[in-house]
Amino acid sequence: MLTLAACNSSDDSEQPTPEPPKPSYPTTRSGTDSDVYFGRAVVDPYRWLEDIESAETDDWVNAQSRLTASHITAMPDYAALSKRMASFFSPTVSTAKSRSVQQNKQQHIQGVEGKDGKFYYQVQQQRQGHDFLRPTTATEFVSVDNVIYVADSAQDVQNAQALINADDFRIEPDDHIELQGHQVSDDGKVLAYAMVRNYADLAEVHLINLERPQDGPFLKIQNVVAGAFTLLEQGVTYSQPRHTSNPHVSPITYQALHYQPYNGASAQTWFQAGQYDSLAPDAVHEGYLYYSLATDFYGAIGRVDLAQAEKSGQFILDLREQNHTLGLVGPSSEDPSKLLALTSHGAGLSRLVEFDPKNPAPQNWREILPNSPPGTTEYVNQIQNCGSDYYAEHLVSGSSKLFHYDKSGRHEIALPSTGAVVYMDCLKTDEQTLLQFYFSSLAQPTISFTYNPTTQVTVRGATRFYEGFDPTQYEMRRLIATSKDGTQFPIYVAHKKGLEPKGDAPTLIYVYGGFFAPMTPSFQEKLIPLLESGGIYAIAQVRGGGEFGMAWHDAGRLLNKQNTYDDIAAAAEHLIHTGLTQPGKLALQGESNGGLSTAVLGLQRPDLFSVVFPTVGVLDLVRYDLFSSGLGWHGDYGATTQQAEFENLMKFSPLHNVKPQSYPPTYVFTGKTDGRVMPAHSYKYAATLQNTATGSNPYMLYAFPKDGHSLSSNWQQYLNYMWTAFFHHTNSHYTPPVN
Repeated sequence: MLTLAACNSSDDSEQPTPEPPKPSYPTTRSGTDSDVYFGRAVVDPYRWLEDIESAETDDWVNAQSRLTASHITAMPDYAALSKRMASFFSPTVSTAKSRSVQQNKQQHIQGVEGKDGKFYYQVQQQRQGHDFLRPTTATEFVSVDNVIYVADSAQDVQNAQALINADDFRIEPDDHIELQGHQVSDDGKVLAYAMVRNYADLAEVHLINLERPQDGPFLKIQNVVAGAFTLLEQGVTYSQPRHTSNPHVSPITYQALHYQPYNGASAQTWFQAGQYDSLAPDAVHEGYLYYSLATDFYGAIGRVDLAQAEKSGQFILDLREQNHTLGLVGPSSEDPSKLLALTSHGAGLSRLVEFDPKNPAPQNWREILPNSPPGTTEYVNQIQNCGSDYYAEHLVSGSSKLFHYDKSGRHEIALPSTGAVVYMDCLKTDEQTLLQFYFSSLAQPTISFTYNPTTQVTVRGATRFYEGFDPTQYEMRRLIATSKDGTQFPIYVAHKKGLEPKGDAPTLIYVYGGFFAPMTPSFQEKLIPLLESGGIYAIAQVRGGGEFGMAWHDAGRLLNKQNTYDDIAAAAEHLIHTGLTQPGKLALQGESNGGLSTAVLGLQRPDLFSVVFPTVGVLDLVRYDLFSSGLGWHGDYGATTQQAEFENLMKFSPLHNVKPQSYPPTYVFTGKTDGRVMPAHSYKYAATLQNTATGSNPYMLYAFPKDGHSLSSNWQQYLNYMWTAFFHHTNSHYTPPVN
């Protein structure tokens, strides 16, 4: 009996542990909507969730968010992580006297000098969260307090006064207002500024009379493409989608260039772009207003003769059919009669050229900054012009090198280590103009530097400080992975020094993989809890981005888009095969287009990941171009009006590839007022997972109220939720720093 009992006990212990019960999700009504594309029916049972302002949708979303919050806050590490995150997000008291990088907040002055010599400026800091699906690689800064200040000079900000407080223009008490760029007219009489309300893609432009600023705006223009306005002698020119009254619609919807006189007369239309074109006035130069236009990624430059009674814009340079980027930079400091442009023409990624607007053909250009020296594979990523000195960040093997260009040639500016130049700006002093730049790596928080072009000496400034985090305890390494077709690409990883490859390190891969955007190895505060707990943070520089030039982007878009996802799978496999981690310890996270990449991998390779976090993702690739900014994404994803592109999209569109099988735990996050990627992408995808996928793994949705694409207002809470779920599903624990 004893032997039999022992044998029975042993047999019982070898039985698999019963799966926990499937979460009890809110009931989701299923509709009968469907469409036919090229003879193929595509069902869309949760289309009703696209009505994001309906009471039914709101009730459903709120029920989902309550379930997710109760699910995550019950996990073991939530309280400890909440406490740790709070130390990164202490309130900042901003004043007119803020002038440089602070001990705990990276801030800088962004201003313009008026004709009267007065200095009009904002105090800005690096945006929390992320704001992708914009064709930019520079770090974004926003006003810390929504105030425009005025000082007697740029050197006298200590005595500045508040001129405009954009928070005064809230309609609802909880409106989120974001102050953006401002300009002063040439005669010094008018100031214009743009502000965005509740994360819309379109802005409001306000104009005030500087002789009577207390009167408030004398002119307000609604639904302007953010940043796309220029003051002229007696008015303002701006870009605006035609026939729209909704600031959350796509800004790439039949844009037009308008001119609004200060006197309130009817606006004039100077140029009308096509359906998928983005349009922005750039500069006034020798009697012409110049503007840039882009279709997908490819560009043109046009101009309007301001002396003509009948204004009519025309192109002087158009590189769209040649598949090249082109954007106006401004007048040349060396020859004021000529203009500067940034272009991919003749470059692997970009180069700076000077051209004569009277004879602008490419064969007549003068190269100011080369793409790269002959025989090398360097790619110009960011360019800064400070007077007669030019500066360029080159990407080499996916990380930054920084160069100073002057008449004597090219001079490398030494960086502390392998990493990323995250921002550059000109710093004017009484004697000369210096370069201020910021550097970081996955293991090193942001450091400010000032470079003197005369002495070629770099002076180190303040370092971004995080309580309890000692960067000397960590290191960053560059690994090389090989994709399915043999293509090699880098993975940058950060972890504690001396980490042994035992296959048990909790690991998060961060991905993007699209829109020509290089993902350089720069520091993000979100990685701190993972590094402190002995984990690995990785970024994979997969095809579709811009880390290795335009060819790298082309290899991961349209009919080549699957290469992006094969690369991500290869990155995960490489980390596993090198003994750093294992599938039960490995997670994937991405935002926006990276949210799409994350969702695709969770479906295509569920064997690789213990949990995935698709955040503010583009998840319905059939109807994506019907909402918000979707019309501008055809260049990466393709259009359902083209049969080959439609069939390709259906192979990986997350919404249309959920099968009745088990997938990794999936936490879908979005903002309820996301003006960039409509939150219905996340709503419909979560509903599909919950009602189609099987198994007991959680498929959760959380939508942050009154928050947009960058999740700026709730970034701290987002990280609390994400890391709590990460440690839970990787069977790990957060380890707070020792005081």
